[in-house]
Amino acid sequence: MDWITSLAFKGEATPAGATASWVIGGAAAGAVDVLERLQPHTVDDLFRTIAGNSLRAETTRTQNVARTNQLLNHFAAWVNTYCRNRGAPT
Repeated sequence: MDWITSLAFKGEATPAGATASWVIGGAAAGAVDVLERLQPHTVDDLFRTIAGNSLRAETTRTQNVARTNQLLNHFAAWVNTYCRNRGAPT
C-alpha cells in the first residue's frame, strides 16, 4: 500500500485546490515513479508536457484532463499495437 499526495480540485471551494492524500496500489505507485523520473527535478507536476514529446501542445504548461486522457489513450493504443505485432497478449 502506497500513498500519494496531490492537490484536489473537485468539490473544493477554491480554484487553487486543497492538499489531499490517497491510497494507491503498487501498479499506480510504479506509474507515478516513472512519471516523476520523466520530469526534471524542478517540476512538481506529473502530467507536465514532456520535452521531446511529438504530441506535446506546449512545453511550459501542465496538461489539462482532456489532453492527459488523449495522451494516455494514445500510449495505450501504441502498447496494444506493439504487443500485437510481437504476438504478446494485449
